[in-house]
Amino acid sequence: MQVLLDTNFVLAPMRYSFNIEHEFSRLALTDFLMIKECLLELLNRKDMEKLFARKILIRLNPKIIEIKNKKIINKLSYHDVGPTLNWSSDYKSGYCDEAILRVAKDYGFAVATLDKKLMSELIKQGVRVITLRNNTLRLL
Repeated sequence: MQVLLDTNFVLAPMRYSFNIEHEFSRLALTDFLMIKECLLELLNRKDMEKLFARKILIRLNPKIIEIKNKKIINKLSYHDVGPTLNWSSDYKSGYCDEAILRVAKDYGFAVATLDKKLMSELIKQGVRVITLRNNTLRLL
């Protein structure tokens, strides 16, 4: 199952005490994706959050995807994302959630998120959701 990572989910192990890698392996999840909007949202966070997110992303090595006209036009391993990568940004706060909803629905990806509003909308649209309950991951 391909899993889209939401920004808040990447930062979750910093806020809650759980081992994200162990939990993903427990659910047999190994194929992670992140849309460029979420990566840009992470880059606009505080320095401590950016450092923590970078450590998680290095270990999970998601593929960073860029969508245009309902097609994946760029799929790049996180390890290959360099500082010289020049993606134009439509980044706005809250834009990431809209993009996740659209991409998950169009491509059939599951979504890992802690955002209750996004979770509710994803479930309404029939998208599988991975969330955190009692420091363990749950597949809804």
